[in-house]
Amino acid sequence: MSFKEGRIVYLHRALPDPQGGDGDYNRPWIIINRQSQLDRGDDLTIVASTTSFEKPVPTTSPYVPLRSGKVGSAGLPRESVAHCGWVYYLPREDVRDFGGLIELRELAVIRLKVDEFINNNGLIREVEPR
Repeated sequence: MSFKEGRIVYLHRALPDPQGGDGDYNRPWIIINRQSQLDRGDDLTIVASTTSFEKPVPTTSPYVPLRSGKVGSAGLPRESVAHCGWVYYLPREDVRDFGGLIELRELAVIRLKVDEFINNNGLIREVEPR
């Protein structure tokens, strides 16, 4: 597999969660870079996926529902959301494995919500190279 916009990736390390927790080593992350950025070798911009969220998902939340199970090509086994306030920049070397792809319409909404979150909070976390 390769680096593609909307690709699910798994990392060599757990990244802290927004509440200050240690994070989960097996958490699926979503690449939100544009394909042109990936093709030229840019570092990754990723958002976390999580199975912990309010149902139904409020439209004002930082969450975007993701298709899961056999109906989704992302390969997420359980109902999940992208957490658009949980964003990291990191080197490609931190990726240990690849998953499926989220749908382009989901990716478009994620990008909008991430931009909105950054504009309102100015918060992006950078990860130092390993």
